[in-house]
Amino acid sequence: MMLATVKPNFQKTSVFFPELNHFVNHVFNEASSQPKGFNPLANILEKENTYNIELAAPGFEKEHFSIKVEKEILTISAKKEIEKSEGEKTIRKEFHFAQFERTFHLTEKIDTENISANYSNGILTVSLAKKAEVKPSIHTIAVS
Repeated sequence: MMLATVKPNFQKTSVFFPELNHFVNHVFNEASSQPKGFNPLANILEKENTYNIELAAPGFEKEHFSIKVEKEILTISAKKEIEKSEGEKTIRKEFHFAQFERTFHLTEKIDTENISANYSNGILTVSLAKKAEVKPSIHTIAVS
């Protein structure tokens, strides 16, 4: 089984319920060094030999993504430079999704040497291979 860190958005509650905000940040291990920005939604699917993490990240290119594993932590991040054309003046800007970072805790059941990723139609799919189960061998010992 794989656990994902969840980072709920409790910004509005922090003004009225600072203890709740502190509790949620502590329980869900929210890092204060997290870059601010877009936080893509994720699906986690289990198949026979893999777990798949699907992130909805439209507007990015595969070159924008960085995926790394350090110890039991899988970090998926992306950064996109917003380009502004010369002579262009912004009248109104309602969306901005230049960067994000999501982390997932992996269990010992994941083969961290066999992780692959594919980006298609705005969905990043990270496939995590399961380790083969080691079945204990049973030896019969003759009594003499």
